[in-house]
Amino acid sequence: MPRERRAWFRPLVVMGAIAALATAGCGGGRSAPQRLAGRAPHRPAASSIQRRRALGVRGVVPASVPVLGFHEIRNPPPGARYPELYLDPAKFARIVSWLRQRGFQAVTLERVIRAWRGRATLPERPVVLTFDDGYASVYRFAFPVLQRLHWPGVLNLELAELHSPDGLRPPEVRALYSAGWEIASHTLTHPDLTQASAPQLRHELVGSRRLISRLFGVQASDFCYPAGRFDRRVERAVAAAGYRAAQTELPGLAARSDDPLALRRIMIRRDEPLATVFSLLSRVRGAALSAAPVVRTAPGR
Repeated sequence: MPRERRAWFRPLVVMGAIAALATAGCGGGRSAPQRLAGRAPHRPAASSIQRRRALGVRGVVPASVPVLGFHEIRNPPPGARYPELYLDPAKFARIVSWLRQRGFQAVTLERVIRAWRGRATLPERPVVLTFDDGYASVYRFAFPVLQRLHWPGVLNLELAELHSPDGLRPPEVRALYSAGWEIASHTLTHPDLTQASAPQLRHELVGSRRLISRLFGVQASDFCYPAGRFDRRVERAVAAAGYRAAQTELPGLAARSDDPLALRRIMIRRDEPLATVFSLLSRVRGAALSAAPVVRTAPGR
């Protein structure tokens, strides 16, 4: 699929404590309404954690969870129009290593939503690693790194990528799922859903969910907006299609108190200094992420 459609980027502000973290995605978004403002993550008191352990409870339920967004896990080929969508595999491995050393543990978005509804627990420092579109480089470079730690990821699958030269193949998707990964829908063809007609909107949302079920035997319960673009009409259609949560490219932590169909993510771009990323994540338990204005820096198609 042509990458001309994937090119909106926006900054992330973290309580003025660190420099702006530029975000990269397969598209842009909408300005964050007041009801989607970032919220401070919950930090259980040490005594509470100790009581849980004494009672044999293996996890806690943080009110906010960092959801990291990636695309291609490889270096951009010559002439790549949007190299920001690529990430050096070595840099990805360093991010994962840093997370592990600081006590983070990867979980699926499905598990986070279940925990927020009282149906599961989470590790004390959960993190969700999402991969948009469905590139073969995710299987080749990201999967082995996560597999060594028995960590799952979330594949936000655009079904058309299964036929792209750079896309995953069905057996690879099945291998990811068998290893504990979540398969979420990213539509059939990655359109701007805010510009889609009602029939097209339903086709992309319901059709992708049905095809994921048919190909992989998975009931996709979570969704990711193509190009991060959505509005109230699209949200209603996502809910009507049977999804319980949806990822945006609005910057910040995914919060239990926010709209589950407008979950925030931290998009990781290729040229972002690792020191900035690590500084941001080290503050996850003690500082809120505040939403920055949406800044469109490149056309989508």
